[in-house]
Amino acid sequence: MPRKGTCSDLVLTGICQRRSCPFLHDVSLFCRQCSLTSFSPKLAEKHLKSWQHKQLSRNCKPYCNLCNEALAGVELLGRGLTEKALWERHTQSDVHRERAERDFDWVETPFPAYRETTAPQEGHVRCEICHIDVLEDRWEEHIVLVGHRVKRILSIPRRARRTQYNAPGVSISLMKEGINFGVLDVSSLRSTSSISKGLVVTSHSNGIAILGARMRSVIEDRSTTQTAPGQRVTLQVNFVIRDRNLVGVFNDHVEIQFRNNSTSRNFVICRTVRAEVGNREELEKLMPKVEYRKPAPKPAPVVKAEVMETVGDPWEDPHRVVWKKKLPEYPVPEEVFNMVVGKNPKGLVEQVKQKLMPKKTDLQTYGQYWQNLLFLEELQQREDLRRYSMEAVTMTQHGRLFKLPVPGLAEKRPSVIVGDLIKVRLHGEQRVTHGGYVHRIDGRGAFLSLHYDFPYARGLTYDVEFTLNRLPFRRQHQAVLTKDSIRNRFLFPEWSHVTAVRPSAPCLVHFAPLNRTIRGNQSQEMAISRILSMGPGSAPFIIHGPFGTGKTTTLVEAIQQLYARDNDVRILACAPSNSAADNIATRLQNVGRSNLLRMNATTREYETLQPPDLKRFQSDYGLIYPDPEGDGMRFHYPDLQTFMQYKIVVTTCVTAGVPSGLGVKPGHFDWIFIDEAGQAAEPEVLIPILSLSNHNTNVVLAGDHKQLGPIIHSPISKVLGHSTSYLYRLMEMEMYDEQGKKGQKDVTVVKLRRNFRNHVSILQFPNEQFYSGDLIAGADPMTTDRLLGWIKMPNPDFPIKFHGVVGKDQREDTSPSYFNSYEVLEVKYIVEEILELLMFCTTEAKDIGIIAPYSAQCSKIRKTLDGHQHRDIKVGSVEEFQGQERPIIIISTTRSSPENVAFDLRHTLGFVANPRRMNVAITRAQAGLFVVGNPHVLSLDPLWRALLNYIRLNKGYSGPTLDPRWDANEEIDLNVPDIYVRQRQQEHAANMESLERRIRGTVLRRQGLEAEDRYSDEEDEVVYVSRMEGGGTGWADSI
Repeated sequence: MPRKGTCSDLVLTGICQRRSCPFLHDVSLFCRQCSLTSFSPKLAEKHLKSWQHKQLSRNCKPYCNLCNEALAGVELLGRGLTEKALWERHTQSDVHRERAERDFDWVETPFPAYRETTAPQEGHVRCEICHIDVLEDRWEEHIVLVGHRVKRILSIPRRARRTQYNAPGVSISLMKEGINFGVLDVSSLRSTSSISKGLVVTSHSNGIAILGARMRSVIEDRSTTQTAPGQRVTLQVNFVIRDRNLVGVFNDHVEIQFRNNSTSRNFVICRTVRAEVGNREELEKLMPKVEYRKPAPKPAPVVKAEVMETVGDPWEDPHRVVWKKKLPEYPVPEEVFNMVVGKNPKGLVEQVKQKLMPKKTDLQTYGQYWQNLLFLEELQQREDLRRYSMEAVTMTQHGRLFKLPVPGLAEKRPSVIVGDLIKVRLHGEQRVTHGGYVHRIDGRGAFLSLHYDFPYARGLTYDVEFTLNRLPFRRQHQAVLTKDSIRNRFLFPEWSHVTAVRPSAPCLVHFAPLNRTIRGNQSQEMAISRILSMGPGSAPFIIHGPFGTGKTTTLVEAIQQLYARDNDVRILACAPSNSAADNIATRLQNVGRSNLLRMNATTREYETLQPPDLKRFQSDYGLIYPDPEGDGMRFHYPDLQTFMQYKIVVTTCVTAGVPSGLGVKPGHFDWIFIDEAGQAAEPEVLIPILSLSNHNTNVVLAGDHKQLGPIIHSPISKVLGHSTSYLYRLMEMEMYDEQGKKGQKDVTVVKLRRNFRNHVSILQFPNEQFYSGDLIAGADPMTTDRLLGWIKMPNPDFPIKFHGVVGKDQREDTSPSYFNSYEVLEVKYIVEEILELLMFCTTEAKDIGIIAPYSAQCSKIRKTLDGHQHRDIKVGSVEEFQGQERPIIIISTTRSSPENVAFDLRHTLGFVANPRRMNVAITRAQAGLFVVGNPHVLSLDPLWRALLNYIRLNKGYSGPTLDPRWDANEEIDLNVPDIYVRQRQQEHAANMESLERRIRGTVLRRQGLEAEDRYSDEEDEVVYVSRMEGGGTGWADSI
């Protein structure tokens, strides 16, 4: 017995392929205009008479879904024809009836069938993609919106799907599954030149002839011999092995051409062709262990603090210091909590802007502006952390601590540090909550201190919820709320704050460089000279250092020059990350351990301190002690008296809030240097600046605002300005114009121009795309020319290789992160080839770095490379490689689906959606850059398309054959992100014309006629399917 309701497939496509469909197939029950289904003919008739239907239909014309066009009824209605008569006249026409005959699954839609055809409002333009009217002067803004771009990427012609269905009088086997060669093992392909599959084509009618067949990816005409009407033929599709190094998923279509002699019409029916190539054993290891399922929604949090039944002993530093200045809590206001928690952020931006944000950001409203953004970000991070909550887990007791296994802890998913509070409940318990503090962390779990009344027994299971460490937020709140007259010089600098000499021509303060690589580098010498010429209390100075230009080298040289000039100078050097701060401290070791302090947070794991010589230097500080909870070492803070002895202090921006708590007064430091300033949010950079500066303190920022900015989780906070770094905001001011158009050049900012990292071919593309060609190649050829002449490169004289792999986007369990097994295999093959090369040169495995945009892809690559010879290869995200370099970099772009690229556009993920991330990724390589990805998907983005064109022009591409109509010399407008749409529209039109010419040419050759003598464009009815991704000439082209 069929269910009540209309078949959705029939409603959306006009076709239902299910043999035993349980739904009704009477489309008269569905109103297309109102998108409403009625459950009986009586209700449908009632709906057509309703006020709602009449209102929506008032300004509409009849629309034929089969012919995909609105009926031109204005003139005809004026001649006395009703809409119903117009509809009946159309449905009885030859064109409509022939289309209905061909599409035998079509069920005629009764009158009325409408599509809205009202004219756009005055002064507006109708967007046919979004179905809205847009103001004419806002049209350019509309077409670059992410929502518009996503809809265009996901748009597929409705008629494209129909060519895979059989037509009346014709049947072709494998309609649903197509031709599937399955997974072909690489080892078996080495002994087989080709593999064949059959496709049975039967013409049941004497009036229908088979003209031929071809592979869609083969541009030239390779039609097979035609057959007489009413015959049956078996087509053989051969998978031809032309390149044994290719792995991935290969898709194509077989186009079978027919001619209906009774109507003199031609038509095409297609079948999909698919094959997967790779190492079967390795692919099975990489397959998802648990099928992906969307995580169950967590219950909404409560605004008030939760009362815990028991709480364990908090972690405390045995060498506790005396805090002279207490850090306030800064709790999230209930108004902010209730406004955003549990709500869809899409509609909240304007509400938050009106109710929480000041109309103007100045000195008076600065604190309010940033406090609310910090509250929004904290709430979002709380929500994100709840996604890692675990259910029904077991714990094991180790002395007085309990070990909680935390999957993903090594990848900081979630991020847990010593001192964090974790909530624990008996599984299924909703009311009673216990708290446990983290006392120790190893690679796979956290050791908790729980109360002695905690209900523990072996075999019991628990539900676990992680809590957010609020210390970084509290320090940022304290910084932005600082009330001091000096704030204007740092927050809103003006030319009146510049105390350096402003001559009409650049004037250098002469100095003897301690680092000889600086000697002769004009931009580096200029930057250091300007710093040395700054008087006390000047406006912030910026060292704009693009990739590989030595900004950290310049910053360290400036610190050493200041210290050499005055041994009593006090300098604080900060960076957003521990790795960047370690880099600064390592380069400053020559000032001596009595003058240099590398201050680490007490929660930092000692093993993460790199490099080893810095560990030895650190042990002399006397600021480490044996971990009482484990076998390692731990850091502790110095007391005030010890801290005041050091002349140069290096720490992170967040830990730079410690000196103020110890009692260090503002103005203790004469200079504050911030390296990688573009990576941190503005409040984070201001922690050392506003808490430790007075009217004499100078600030120097070093960074590149065209590389990665701060990571902001809250979509609301991001839109309202939280993702704009302090460095970027200053660089947007007129007084920081690098060209000196609004003032003296090289006074407030100096741009470093000589690149010491990359081979000239690796440098060229990012230099032209991101830095207007300002950078100058200056790297040592002994480093950058290592891979030149290697025969495994497509072009041995070009150290960049793009290897095309059409894979599959995969996820597992409840993780939202993507991985691509075929790209993992290709990365492994590249690593093995490089390691074979390294056996004959001085390069080591540690010189290889692998970058992937998703944590799941990084994890799969690490597991695949789990071996002794691979242990020194670093695998990580772009953020982990920021500020680093490797002789050889391998990039796995991962994504292989246009639909998932659209998801990236929505959420600004991966490489495709973020030019800054791409800039960082491709500029880490010194001597060799390998990119693994799907060229069809990456070419949807104009910037990636430009990179692919650059590599192709230099003969650095390998992989599936690309569409020969893709011109690598094409001009690409990077300001218009809809190049994908234009390119695809042109490709569709070209494919349509090509298909028509092939069909017409086949018929004419058979009849011995010329096109102009016999056929016109209107006489051939061609049904077209857009080209599928992953097809390539050279692997399946014979039928």
